[in-house]
Amino acid sequence: MKTMPTTSRRLPNILPLAFLAYTAASTAASLPPSFATAIPIGGGLFASGVNDWDGEIYEASADERKVYVLDAAKTVVKDVIDIDFAANGLAYYRKADQILLVDMGNEALKIVDRKTRKVVGSISIPGHHAVKVAVDQTLGKAWVTSMHGGSVSVVDIKKGAVLDTITIGTGGAQPPHCNAWAGECATQGSTPIQVAVDQKRHRVYVASYVENHITVINGKNHKVIGSRIPVGSVPNGLGINEKTNRIYVANWQDGTVSIINGAKLKVMATLPVGSGAQEPAHCYEALELTGCQKWGSMPIGDIGVNQAKNQMYVANANDGTLSVIDGRTNTVAGSPLPVTSGKLLPDGCFDFGVCTSGSAARSALFSKKTGKVFIDSVHDKTISVIDVR
Repeated sequence: MKTMPTTSRRLPNILPLAFLAYTAASTAASLPPSFATAIPIGGGLFASGVNDWDGEIYEASADERKVYVLDAAKTVVKDVIDIDFAANGLAYYRKADQILLVDMGNEALKIVDRKTRKVVGSISIPGHHAVKVAVDQTLGKAWVTSMHGGSVSVVDIKKGAVLDTITIGTGGAQPPHCNAWAGECATQGSTPIQVAVDQKRHRVYVASYVENHITVINGKNHKVIGSRIPVGSVPNGLGINEKTNRIYVANWQDGTVSIINGAKLKVMATLPVGSGAQEPAHCYEALELTGCQKWGSMPIGDIGVNQAKNQMYVANANDGTLSVIDGRTNTVAGSPLPVTSGKLLPDGCFDFGVCTSGSAARSALFSKKTGKVFIDSVHDKTISVIDVR
C-alpha cells in the first residue's frame, strides 16, 4: 500500500478562461457548475465508483494496475491500492465494505477489502469479456456484464458464487469466444456493456451497445421485465434518478441522451448533448481518423445524478465537456462546460493514440456528500472536479 502526497494541481490556463466564459453566459438566478481542481492520476481510466458513506471516489488505472482512493471533500489522492490486473469495471459494496473490480483479462470479479486494501476474493464470470459491474446494496448482489458473451451474471457477493446468467437480446457473438477487435466475429450479438441498479425498486438496467436497446431485469427473481426499450445508437452510459424514476442513457454514436420513464418503461425524450452525432453514422467503426466528417460529442460512461437538484451530468468524451440535464424540464441546461484541457485534436484521436492536444472526458460521478462531480480526464491523466452546489 502506498500513500500519495495530499496535493492537487490545476489544468492548463486555458480552462479558467473557458469557465469564466461559461459563467458569464449563464443566468444569475442559478449558479452554474464551476471548475474546482484537477487531481493528477495514472492513465487508462476505465473504471470508477463512488462511496458516499465514507466520502471516497475510486479510480482504477488500467495502465498502472492501481486503484486510486480519492478524498471527495479534500479533492486529493489519499491512498493507492496495488492490484495485479487491469480493471474495467468498479463498484462499492457497503454492507461488506468492499470494492468490486472486474478483471476483464481473466473473466473474474475481484473483491478488495476497503480497510486492508487487499484483494480478498475472486469469482469467475461466465461468458466472454466481463466488463462492468453494478451492486444492489440491499440484496447483496453484483451484476456483471459479459460484453461478447451477450449476458449479465448475477453474483451473490457474500457466498462468492454466480447465482444466474441472463441472456441479453440476441446473446453472444458468433462464433463463441471470437475476438471482435480482430474481425473474427460473424455477428457481434447484443454486446451488453453498461449496467446500473435502481436501489429503491431493485431493477437492473443493461445497455446493449450494438443492438441499441435497454434490457430491464427484476433484481429479486432475475426475470426480464417486458420488452427491450429501444434507445439511441451505441448506448454506452447510464444514470438513474430513483426519486423521479427516470433512467438516463448516453448514446455514444448519436451524441444524445435518452430519458426513460421508469414507470412506463418507455423513452419520453431524447436530448442532443455537446457537438451532437457522428457523421456519417458509425463512421468511427471504420477505425480511421479520416472515417468521420464530423466526430460529434461521444457521451460516455456513468451519468452523475443529483437527486436534490434534479440534475444529471454527462461527460462528452470528444468535446472534453460536461453537459447538464435539467430533470424538471427534460432539457439541457446552459452551454457545455469545458472540464478538461480541451477538445481532442485531431478529432476522435484518443482511441487511436495519436492525440496532439485535448483530453477525453469519461464518466461523471456525482458525490452527494460533497456536491461535486468527478470526471475522468483520460488523456490529461487527471480527475477534473466540478462544484455543482
